[in-house]
Amino acid sequence: MSLAIKHSKLNNSLNVVARVLLASLFFSAGISKITNFQVINDLVSSIGIPYANIWTALVLTLEIVGSIAIILGFKARIAAVLLGIFTIITAFLFHNYWAAPIEQQYVR
Repeated sequence: MSLAIKHSKLNNSLNVVARVLLASLFFSAGISKITNFQVINDLVSSIGIPYANIWTALVLTLEIVGSIAIILGFKARIAAVLLGIFTIITAFLFHNYWAAPIEQQYVR
């Protein structure tokens, strides 16, 4: 077995592991949103987003379907871009660390 074939098999194995690990973060969050739909829906509507129930359903669908797409490698780049955009938007809307009081921030 040549070195190129061994490298290729290792690379493919690492890609699969990386896909599963990355997707598991979004998949578990999507499942959590299903089981806590009303809580998440209330959180989304509390910041003034209209049609919160539709957006919550779309987000949990994106997280679950996008995760499966990444794991299977089916339209994985599109799924990754959509999940990346979702992550950036969520960071600014719901995880605004910079707006938290200093006593709640982790400072070294």
